[in-house]
Amino acid sequence: MPILVAATKAGAKVNNKSDLFGGLSKLILMGLLQSEKQKLLLERALSKHLEFSHRHKTFDLYLTDDGAIELYLDNCLRKRRGKGELEPQYVWTNVELEWEEHHYIEVKYWASSGALKITVNGDSIVDTTF
Repeated sequence: MPILVAATKAGAKVNNKSDLFGGLSKLILMGLLQSEKQKLLLERALSKHLEFSHRHKTFDLYLTDDGAIELYLDNCLRKRRGKGELEPQYVWTNVELEWEEHHYIEVKYWASSGALKITVNGDSIVDTTF
C-alpha cells in the first residue's frame, strides 16, 4: 500500500509535510510499515537532505534521524557513516565521469556546529550549515 494512502487511511490529515509525517508516525505505531523499503522511505522522508550536482551526475546527501550521513550517487547509496564521538563525520566516493577521469567526492559534517563541507578533488563546492 502506498505510504500516502496508508497515512490517509490511518487518519492523517495530509495537507502538508508535517501532517504526512504525523500520519507516518501513526503507521509505525500501528505496525503498518513492515517492509524494509517502506522503512527506508520513511527514514529518508524524515531526514535532512541536500542535493548537488557535479558535471552530469546527481548526488544526494542525507542526515538521518539517527545522526548518520549517507551519500547517494544517482539514487544509489555509495557510503554511510553512523554518528560517532569523533568529528567530522566523513564519507567519500570515487567517480569515473569520463574514460579514466576520476573525481574524488568528499563530504565532512560536524554535528556539533552543523557545518558541512563538500569537495571534489580537493576543491570546495559546498560550504554551509546543515
